[in-house]
Amino acid sequence: MIPAPPGHIAYFKGERLYKKPIVAFDNSGNALVVDAKSGKLRAANSCSDFLHAMYDDDRIVSVIPGGGWEFAYMDNEGQDETITRRAPVVAWAFNETGHGTPIGAVTKLNFASEVTEEQAYLIHPEQSPPEELPTALDKG
Repeated sequence: MIPAPPGHIAYFKGERLYKKPIVAFDNSGNALVVDAKSGKLRAANSCSDFLHAMYDDDRIVSVIPGGGWEFAYMDNEGQDETITRRAPVVAWAFNETGHGTPIGAVTKLNFASEVTEEQAYLIHPEQSPPEELPTALDKG
């Protein structure tokens, strides 16, 4: 048995799509996952709902504070007029390849989530926000 480095994932599709971490590989190269019912390792490809196994290089390996960054986004709050709101970037999440993703806090929704270019405009701590947001964000 060969221990699997972190990031190897087995994908399955039963009633819904789900995934399990690959814990090890057997001597034949089969990916082994934990069978929750038996508490033993089982070859992923022996499960009837097994789809495939792959390395997930998009997993988050580091998180740092937001550092004063903000983001602006459009919000119509169910009204006729769309207004621009600003909210803090609470953290930056980095994957194994070094790609950083801003995590923004929208206080009225009480959650933090990934900030994408389609949703918002990032504002550097030493930058003034633009008078108008780029038109790609102005979806009303």
